[in-house]
Amino acid sequence: MRGLWPLLLPTFAAGFGVAWWLKPEPPPVEAGIEAASPKVVPRRPGADTGVREQVVTADTVLDALADLRHRDEEFAKELGALEPDEIPALLSALRDRAGYFGLGHADEDVLKKLVVRWYDGAPEEALLWVMSLESEEDRQSLLREVVNHEADRDFDAALALARRVSPGDDDPFRFLDRLQQKAAELGPDKLLQLARLSVGKTGVSSGFGPTYPPDFDFRKMLDGLAELHESLGEGEKITSVPANLLEEWARRDPQAAFEWVSQGGEAPFNEMTDFIEGYAEVGGDREVGRLVGEIFKPEEPHAYTRYALAAEALVAAPQPETLEGFLEAAGVAASRETHLAGLLDRSNVGWGKGYDQARRVIVEAMTPEQRLRLIPASSLSANMRQQLIPELRRLGHTDAEIAAMTSSSDE
Repeated sequence: MRGLWPLLLPTFAAGFGVAWWLKPEPPPVEAGIEAASPKVVPRRPGADTGVREQVVTADTVLDALADLRHRDEEFAKELGALEPDEIPALLSALRDRAGYFGLGHADEDVLKKLVVRWYDGAPEEALLWVMSLESEEDRQSLLREVVNHEADRDFDAALALARRVSPGDDDPFRFLDRLQQKAAELGPDKLLQLARLSVGKTGVSSGFGPTYPPDFDFRKMLDGLAELHESLGEGEKITSVPANLLEEWARRDPQAAFEWVSQGGEAPFNEMTDFIEGYAEVGGDREVGRLVGEIFKPEEPHAYTRYALAAEALVAAPQPETLEGFLEAAGVAASRETHLAGLLDRSNVGWGKGYDQARRVIVEAMTPEQRLRLIPASSLSANMRQQLIPELRRLGHTDAEIAAMTSSSDE
């Protein structure tokens, strides 16, 4: 280590309660490291100190590293100055420091970076130590750090490492953060490779949203993902699914994206609602509304499903023009009042700016008489109705009318 010691600062307080690190004593690998790990770390300081040799405690080094966490350049410099054989002593000191209460945020961050630095200098030793930890949660957290670090340098090497340390053939690896982003940068073939390797019967199926290069082939990726989805066995799932493929494609080439999804293309986390969300950012509000009106399916027996896309469009582009575009295109399928009632019911699925504003747009499009009939008959919750009070008052309704519209059977 060179250069850290002049910056040593007071120790950080431990015990913030991040209980993911210290569990019972690790198996023999940890014991071997412990025996070879003194609580002091010898170092050769920089020439400016005028000292040829110093001995400092591991705790002092850890505190100084923790203090440098948010100064990236200085932290990287001092971490890189550590020799691989110095790191076990620091890890041992972290374990002793935290007791059974877990590490604080600063120490947890230092721990992860120390393990990555150790992996850079002595990969097999570092992996053996991580794999020896008794807690699966601890192992997975640190392995994720190492695999993602490797992905920044070599995607294929990171993929091989992820497969090597995965729990088993039926338990897909969970090291997807930078692996998926790196795969997206390399193109659909790598991203599909990652998706295929992530198939398993355990683990949580979830979507991620990487960024894509300008020439990314969305059609090839979605075709491959749809084919993989069709080939899944009973109980299987894809745990590495880019959730924003169709959404991003709709932003870049809405016509091609719409053709793909409207012709039956289907992939997890990439459906018509995702297309609508992306298209709402580049298409005009009225055009977005007209599109969902043109593909409106009046034959769908359940109104809740029938108005799903139109409601999504209103949430994505909560403007009167979006609603009017839908009503113009879908008007012949039912009366205006029927459409407004269906949309109001379907808007009860969420909260937040888009949903709240969509409900106000729907209510504003009704006549006073329609509001008095449709709002009390809707499936809106009591809280959703209460949020409409300022809008109803602005629209000129009396206190008595507002009370009648916003009262709920669940009160």
